[in-house]
Amino acid sequence: MSVCSPTQQRLADRDLALRLTNGSSSWRTLSLLSDATDHGDTSSDPKHAADGTSEPEASDSPNSPAKSTTNKRKRSDDDESSSEEGRKIVHFASKPDDSDAQSTPPLVDYEEHSSSASSAATVVADGRDSEPTSPNTDEGAYFADGDADSTASVDSEYWEFVQENERSYHADVHNGYMLPNDEKQGVALDAFHEVWLFSCEGKLYLAPIEDTQNVLDIGTGTGSWALDYADENPSAVVIGTDISPTLPDWISPNLSFQMDDCNDEPTFKENYFDFIHARDMAGSISDCDLFAKRQFQHLAPGGYLEIRVQATPFESDDESHNNDSFNWWRDFWKEVGTEPNRSLTFAEDGTMKEAMERAGFINIKTFRKKMPVGSWPKDKLSKEIGKRHLHALLYDLEGLVLRAATKILGWNYEDTIVFASTVRKGLQSPEHRLWRWATVIYGQKPK
Repeated sequence: MSVCSPTQQRLADRDLALRLTNGSSSWRTLSLLSDATDHGDTSSDPKHAADGTSEPEASDSPNSPAKSTTNKRKRSDDDESSSEEGRKIVHFASKPDDSDAQSTPPLVDYEEHSSSASSAATVVADGRDSEPTSPNTDEGAYFADGDADSTASVDSEYWEFVQENERSYHADVHNGYMLPNDEKQGVALDAFHEVWLFSCEGKLYLAPIEDTQNVLDIGTGTGSWALDYADENPSAVVIGTDISPTLPDWISPNLSFQMDDCNDEPTFKENYFDFIHARDMAGSISDCDLFAKRQFQHLAPGGYLEIRVQATPFESDDESHNNDSFNWWRDFWKEVGTEPNRSLTFAEDGTMKEAMERAGFINIKTFRKKMPVGSWPKDKLSKEIGKRHLHALLYDLEGLVLRAATKILGWNYEDTIVFASTVRKGLQSPEHRLWRWATVIYGQKPK
C-alpha cells in the first residue's frame, strides 16, 4: 500500500499555496513597503495579499516559480532505531575519500528504497554508531583542510542535553539556545516550515539562484527545508547543519546532516557553496559581521546567501494588538533581546544587511511581508497562512518562552506558565486581527 511521506504532504501544501496566489506575489522590498505605508497602500496587508486586488508585482519582487517533484525516499527500516529518550536518528557527513566520490544518483521512489542505498551514518542521541561517510558528491571534500574532525566527529558537547522544566535542551555550551530540542518542539518547527511555505507562495527561496550544485542550510532544525530542497534538486548536494539532533526520519540520497554551530570556527571549504540558507535564526547568531563574513567565504563566486526571520512582536492594523497580553509579549522579547550576542531584530533593523555589505555582498535585497495570525483575513491564501501560523504558535507556546524566561530573565516556572497562558488566551480570541513581520534578506558574492 502506498504511504504518503511528510515531504509529499508538504508538496501538496505547496501546490495549494501556488494555486491560491493566482500567480501574484505579496512580498515587497523595504523601499516599496515604505512608499505603500506612507500613502496608505494596502498591497502589503494580509487582507489584500493574494485576493487579486494587489498592485502588479514590482520588477525586483521575487517571482521565481516553485518546482514540484513526486519522487521521495524513506529511511530504511533498518535505521528505525532511536535512543531511550525517543530522539530522532541523526544523519551527518564527514570528509569523503576521493576514491569513494561518485556522482549523485537521481531520487528514487521511497517505497523502493533499500538499506544499501543510504550513505549517511546512523547516530542516536547518546553517541555515534559508526564512522560516518559523506553524501555522494562529484566535487570532493567540502571540509577545509584539517577541519573535518571538528564537525564530523561530533564532539561530545553536541550530545550533552539538559532537562529543564520537564523539557529537553542542548547544553549551555552553545550560547544558551532558547528552544527545546524535544519531539514537541520538532513538531512546532515543522509547522512553522509550512507557514513559511505558504507565506512565500510555495517557494523555498526568493533569491534568483540558478544551477545550485552545493547547498548549505544553517540551523536546519528538523531538516524540513533541506529535505524539500534536496527533493526538488536531485543533482545538488545539500547539507543541513544544527547544534542539536532533532532531524527527520525521511531523507533524500543527496542530503546529509551535521552537528555544527555557526558561531564557532568555520569548518567548510572556501568558495564552495552555491547557495546558503538560514531561517529563523534570531537570537542564535552572536555576531552578524562574523556570520556574514564566514558565509561570504564559504560561498562560491556568484553564490547567494538568504536569511529569513519572523519578528517576535504581534502587530495589527486596527490596534487590536495593543492590549496587556501582547504588550507583555513584546516587552518580554525586547528584554530578552538586550542580552549580549542575542539580537532578535537583526533582520528588520538593518543590522544583518549592513553586515553583509561590509562582508562584500552585492545585489542585496530585503523583502518584508505581514504574516497573519489567525483566520481573520478575507483572501484564501492569507487565511490559510493565518490558520497555520496560529497553530504553529499555539502548539508549543510554552516551549518558545520557558528557557528565555527562567534562564535569562530569572522568572520562576509558575510565573512563566501564567505568562504563556495569558498570551495563548489572547491569541485564541477572534477579536484580534494580528500579524507579524516576516523579513527575507539575500545577497550575492561577486562572480
